[in-house]
Amino acid sequence: MKKISMLVAALLFLVSNAFSGGYKIKITVHGIKDTIAYFGYYYADKEFAKDTLHFDSKGVAIAQGKEKLDEGIYLVIFPSMQNKYFEVLINDDQNFSLETDTADFLRHMKVKGNDEVAAFYEYQVKMLDFYDKVQKLNKEYKAEKDPEKKKEIKKQIQEVDKEVRAYWEEVAKKHPGTLLAKIVKALIEPQVPKFNIPDTVKNKDSLLQVKRYYYIKKHYFDNLDLSDPRLLRSPLYYKRVNNYFTRLLVQNPDTIIKEGHKLIKMASGNHKTYQYMVAYMLGYYERTKIMGMDKVFLDIAKNYYLSGKADWVDSTFLSKLRDRVRKIEPNIIGEKAHDLKPMELSNGAFTSLYKVEADYTILVFWDPGCGHCKKAMPKIKKIYDKFKNKGVEVFAVCTITDTAEWKKFIREKHLEDFINVIDRYNLSHFRDYYDIYSTPVIYLLDKDKKILAKRIDPEQLDELLEYKINGKEIKPEKENADDKKKDRKKKE
Repeated sequence: MKKISMLVAALLFLVSNAFSGGYKIKITVHGIKDTIAYFGYYYADKEFAKDTLHFDSKGVAIAQGKEKLDEGIYLVIFPSMQNKYFEVLINDDQNFSLETDTADFLRHMKVKGNDEVAAFYEYQVKMLDFYDKVQKLNKEYKAEKDPEKKKEIKKQIQEVDKEVRAYWEEVAKKHPGTLLAKIVKALIEPQVPKFNIPDTVKNKDSLLQVKRYYYIKKHYFDNLDLSDPRLLRSPLYYKRVNNYFTRLLVQNPDTIIKEGHKLIKMASGNHKTYQYMVAYMLGYYERTKIMGMDKVFLDIAKNYYLSGKADWVDSTFLSKLRDRVRKIEPNIIGEKAHDLKPMELSNGAFTSLYKVEADYTILVFWDPGCGHCKKAMPKIKKIYDKFKNKGVEVFAVCTITDTAEWKKFIREKHLEDFINVIDRYNLSHFRDYYDIYSTPVIYLLDKDKKILAKRIDPEQLDELLEYKINGKEIKPEKENADDKKKDRKKKE
């Protein structure tokens, strides 16, 4: 009898560890049958499909694999229900079951075999309750006409916000060391203390704003572990990092570089998070259209990729990156523009960019056959006519070698007042020094030929000259990196 018991125990041990090196999740959804769903996961700002689930006639499907899943937040997505989905928390214990129905995935969810996953759904249901409560109050606020009653409703909304924060803190404390606690804690943003600034201080409001900015910047990641790779597989990591760089920080390349190095160091405790942070900065600041941010791209490229600290890229990538750096490096905003010489004038004489004596030089690269140039050059002519008596000159570089076509365009568009030049034999190498791969390209230089702006359109040029010469305010640049449609069916 004792031998039989030992045999049974051994078999039970083998069964319990059958999936220790893999995962098996039984999913039952009442209300569906004979259909498919996608088993996917978050990665930063995107969603990827891991596998296809086949639900049988009883609404049962098994998500399983021989290797363990990376921990994080996963999704079960139903194409037949207009991509309706529910999330699944995946921790180290990956052998459990879920049961729910199509009437309400979350509120009717039952979990067996994983307490943390059960707590995750309890948390989600509680957050739904908070959401419904706030939505009801918002509706009442919009409908209410009495100012005093509106104040009272607003106060109630603020109280709900406090309840939510308190609940987050309670969940994080109740489940210490878990992925759930990490996720919930990451939602808690720093609370700015009250700063006591005497009324006698000049610009009190401005000083208060500065203090708040520096406090938030310093404590923004207090509750988010940037070295935890599990958080990469949730929407939180990307949203917080992207918001920090694009909305919180002053949009100055030197500030971005300084703070970027800090975040990379914070993420360096894990190779995956380190790789993500470095790759995020290189990719975002290569694509961004905010002027001057290519300085950030150069810094990351040189300090992490070309220095040998990015072991995840191959020699082909590095070769292309090195070439890109070489082309961008000579024309960074704030640096002196490279001289262009010898450049041929329409009368056959030669000149150079540095010979232009002007407070501001509009440097434009254009092509007579370019459709955009045909629209832009007359606009630049109008801007020049507006500012030509205020120290502005135009150094117009024709990018083709056909002098007849070049001179014809100048005559037809009445551009004779420009300093019109051409480089028929590519002696100046302007394409390399100014990264010219399309036209038109417009730069604005100061009297010392330092780059004030680059790759701007005529409207931005006009606005910038109005600011520099007449002191008119410039509208701030805006860029929303989140306006992208997500592809739920993208395969891993």
